[in-house]
Amino acid sequence: MLSLMMLSLLACDPASSDKDDDDGHLMGTDTQPTGGGSTPPTDAPDIELSVTEIDFGEIDPSDGLPSETVLISNLGGVELNLSAVYLVYGDQGFSLGDLQTDVVPSGADVALTIDFSPKAADAVTDTVVIASDDPDEPTLEIALSGSRVAAWLDASPDPADFGEVGVGCREDLDVTLTNETSELLRILELEIAGDEVLSIDDALLPWTLGPEESHVVSASFRPEEIGAAAATVTLLTDSVDVPERDLELSGAGISGGAQTDTFDVDSTTGAFGIWGQSERRDAVV
Repeated sequence: MLSLMMLSLLACDPASSDKDDDDGHLMGTDTQPTGGGSTPPTDAPDIELSVTEIDFGEIDPSDGLPSETVLISNLGGVELNLSAVYLVYGDQGFSLGDLQTDVVPSGADVALTIDFSPKAADAVTDTVVIASDDPDEPTLEIALSGSRVAAWLDASPDPADFGEVGVGCREDLDVTLTNETSELLRILELEIAGDEVLSIDDALLPWTLGPEESHVVSASFRPEEIGAAAATVTLLTDSVDVPERDLELSGAGISGGAQTDTFDVDSTTGAFGIWGQSERRDAVV
């Protein structure tokens, strides 16, 4: 009687009806993930970021400016469409590179470059927002933070970009240099490398700046041909904290600018004013 009762109990146990397959899995049970499982649906995009936080730390600009790359991946079964990538504040020294594409195929990724060029010694933060058509995570964020060493020779604007200037025309731009060290700083010399159509006025060197004191210098751009131009100005100082400081100059020559021709005038007076006889003058036409 006891043996019959045990058999009856086993027969009523639902688990006893399942069999093991060759791989050790139970047959007759549902092994597919249900809602909320870790496997993304095959008919939807699924965004993932390689990092969600970047701390650039304390930056010494004389050692170069840092850059980080974030991978935006699509783990879903259909393409992922990125509708927006932007900084919440945008004025804290962080900048975003251009994406190669805003459509990420299934199983692929796209790189986002984030640069940091701190404008002050204070710690700063910002947030990258990435919006997409992922149904579960339509927006993701990347927290950014960083700071700059306290002692520095600031230049504003930096880089000094003249924009588009007509060939033969001249554009001037004031650059403000500020001593952000705690000691007296002297700018002894300027060295410039690059396109000669970009220049900076080095009159009255050396320039002596007390702590938090500023000096305005004039940079100029006079393109001789169509196309981009760039130069680097290195400011050499007597400061232990900031022995040198690079300033980038850039601009682009475009058509439609003034042209300079030379005329020989054999007259004591003329439309251009009172000149000596047979003097040579340049006229802009």
